[in-house]
Amino acid sequence: MTSVTAKEPPVSRGSIPTRDQESESPDPIRIRLIISGFTILIALVAIAGLSFLFEYGEGHRERPILSVLAIFAIATAAYSAAMIGVSSRIGAAVDDGALEPRLGLGRRRLPLIVGFSAAFRAVMLVSQPIQEIDYYRYLWDGRATLNGFNPFQYSPQEIDRFGPVESDKTKISQLYKLSFQSKSIRLIFERVHHRDVPTIYPPAAQGVFALAASATPFSAPVWVHVFILKAILVGFDLGTQSILILLLRRLRSPEDLCLAYGWNPLAIKEFANSGHLDSIAVFFTTLAFYRLCGLAESRPGKSTSSSNRALIESISGMALLGVAVLAKSYPVVLIPLASAFLIARLGKKALIPPLVACLVVVAGYAPFPAGKPSADLHSRPHNPCAGLATFLSRWEKNDFLFMLIYENLRVHGGDVAGARRFVIVPANRRAALARSISRLSSKPEFDPAFILTQGIMGSVFILIIIRSSMSLYRDPDRTELLRRVAPVLVWGWLLSAAPHPWYLTWSLPFLVFERRKSWFLITGLAFFYYFRFWVEYQAAPLGESALRSALDRFDHELIFIEYVPFLAALAAETWWIKSRRGSVSGDSRGILAIFGRRPTTRPFPDQGESRIGGASWDEHSDFHAS
Repeated sequence: MTSVTAKEPPVSRGSIPTRDQESESPDPIRIRLIISGFTILIALVAIAGLSFLFEYGEGHRERPILSVLAIFAIATAAYSAAMIGVSSRIGAAVDDGALEPRLGLGRRRLPLIVGFSAAFRAVMLVSQPIQEIDYYRYLWDGRATLNGFNPFQYSPQEIDRFGPVESDKTKISQLYKLSFQSKSIRLIFERVHHRDVPTIYPPAAQGVFALAASATPFSAPVWVHVFILKAILVGFDLGTQSILILLLRRLRSPEDLCLAYGWNPLAIKEFANSGHLDSIAVFFTTLAFYRLCGLAESRPGKSTSSSNRALIESISGMALLGVAVLAKSYPVVLIPLASAFLIARLGKKALIPPLVACLVVVAGYAPFPAGKPSADLHSRPHNPCAGLATFLSRWEKNDFLFMLIYENLRVHGGDVAGARRFVIVPANRRAALARSISRLSSKPEFDPAFILTQGIMGSVFILIIIRSSMSLYRDPDRTELLRRVAPVLVWGWLLSAAPHPWYLTWSLPFLVFERRKSWFLITGLAFFYYFRFWVEYQAAPLGESALRSALDRFDHELIFIEYVPFLAALAAETWWIKSRRGSVSGDSRGILAIFGRRPTTRPFPDQGESRIGGASWDEHSDFHAS
């Protein structure tokens, strides 16, 4: 019998090479990652150099905002090229049935990705914060908390007003004296903005601020205070990427997808440069869902020990979600999602974990009571929710959907409404609506249209949460759980009155699990927010009227540039996905869910023999046969 030597099948276009083939030829994705990584790094070095031209209170009109935005656009393009390269190769691996080699390739690229992520943050860590001063509030709150004061009780304005006239034994007088502890502390205190509002930042964030204060000598220069605080916040940021890697590993997804978070220019800017506290909550939220995704499937006939382990996993996950709420309030909207997932998995036992989350939040706020007013103080000390309530009822900036509704409900002065084509509600209807709602409050600052718009947007957002929770209850798959997180957070951002760009970082660790990749587009377009500062600085010297006109044009016309491309891309991609459901139907699992594919057979031949964390693949995986 003539023996026939089997020829090695050629690698199809877009397919993933085997390990032997990989050793013989360069990895094209690794080369792309190196080029993209160095492009981003060089861009960030340039931005860091320009950042020192952003001195506090000086040279506003000469600030190189346009140059910084142009360089960030280059960095975003390089990031997009890296993401497209990685995701396209994964998609090819799914089509070619070569997921196992692809998982190995992803792990071998990991040191490169993580190394660049750390380098990006190191560069921006030593930069001057660009168009950002929130960290002064963090530094003052930390100093007050470290010295045993309740940071929620008094606003900086009240401390300056009543501190000098109060008795030396009162807390507000002691806070006033604390603000003179050193020249640096006084400078930090004086630069806290929105001085009439008490702090809005929750207890866990206050703990981190106090940690930064304890690590910084009070007499150190201001830049040292800022650097130490930013370094701690960047630590949480890098911790989030580490948790995302573990989460991808748990789902047997290629770990190089972690660059979706680690290389995102918006996250790098807002954490390493601006020093936003959101990195704390993002870390604990990601860690919470990592724990929840470790929940073994609840199936009939499972042992008591397995059931107890599932309950412990769920309790720890929800407790961490409670800590995340204590770092920044936004994760509270994810509790219904997590609860629906747990109810479907655990039944009646699922009532315990959400209760634990609530107890963690209550325990976190317990040490911060409102306190009693002193004899000479004319305003009662604030409770911990006073600053947040003020923020929700008064702040409006960088909004689009909220602005469209608000402008159609409020009464305009002059001929403003006529100049805005999107205002379609007649003036008499808007006036009548304002009169009817005004009866609810006689306060001069009460804005009926604003409150009504908040109610409308809040109701829409609640419906989105309910719909997502119900869908998750019907399909309690852990990949489905992760898929639902990012859209809920982004829609909350889109519907809010003050969608600041750093709020988008809340969703970044979870965007990789969402099959609609147009969500990433808004993280790049969000930089347009900073163009408003350039418009403001250029118009300010021309007079108050010119300034109001320029900002009005940005807020009601130019703002379309930031949002419309994203919403159009999201609508088009959604339509495209739905149109393919005839051939690609149903919800998928694992890495297949990320790329909108559903297996017709079990994705791994040896699925029952695979081991993850010492347990069988069958016990911990959400892959199922179609």
